[in-house]
Amino acid sequence: MTEIKSCSRCSLGFFPVHGNQRLCPTCRAKSRRRGWRPNASYGTRRCDLCGIEYTASVASHRFCRTCAKRADKLRAQKYATPTHRGLRQAARPLVATGQVRCARGSECKWAEWVDGERIGGFIRPGQAWDLGHPDGESPGGPEHAACNRAAPSRMRGGR
Repeated sequence: MTEIKSCSRCSLGFFPVHGNQRLCPTCRAKSRRRGWRPNASYGTRRCDLCGIEYTASVASHRFCRTCAKRADKLRAQKYATPTHRGLRQAARPLVATGQVRCARGSECKWAEWVDGERIGGFIRPGQAWDLGHPDGESPGGPEHAACNRAAPSRMRGGR
């Protein structure tokens, strides 16, 4: 290639090795280094967790550097809201009796035929269970952990 291209990161001119090359050799080497980020600023923002102001280096940043790891842990606990925890706490004694059926109904892994209808199996005492949320298959409520966690794949059609 004989024409000079402008680097999309630093705007300096360079001779590209191939037609799709967007970065100059210097920026390409920097971007391969672990933890390197361009010196772009997306303005001053307020951290969603601690409330301090920080300068965002990525457009999607919502947390300051000190809260980022804490936010990842909270994000991993998808249903860590006080309401969800309270509902699960309220259902725990009833589920422990073994008299609660899985809310997944006919899609339950342990479903049974009762009076010609397929209904969810009982959640045995000590068996892992989740408090499911309402979706196309379930009205929400206590479900076997296996039934609840397999639902997204099943609903996508990946039976």
